[in-house]
Amino acid sequence: REPANTKNSSSSDGGLGIAQEEMKQKMEENSQQQSNKEEGKDDTIEFRKNELVRYKEKETVTLVGVHPDPEETYYTIRREDGVEVNTVRKHIRRLATAYFRR
Repeated sequence: REPANTKNSSSSDGGLGIAQEEMKQKMEENSQQQSNKEEGKDDTIEFRKNELVRYKEKETVTLVGVHPDPEETYYTIRREDGVEVNTVRKHIRRLATAYFRR
């Protein structure tokens, strides 16, 4: 008699087939996450208010607002001249070391 929490590889659910399918799906998710990171779309990075970030690879700006949205989170940044601009994740990058304004 087998313990209730183990699967018999000869069962009708395919045994290892399910585990292999789950592994394949996880690998595809990891591949997509890596692709998103390379394209600057890594949503796993969380930005915080008052964090200094790089905007369009040109200037360092202060992140003054994070606005979750069902389609895509957007951000309000403040440029050195005081102008506030709304932008999306693909235009901002975290600095090598996180810095915050007081």
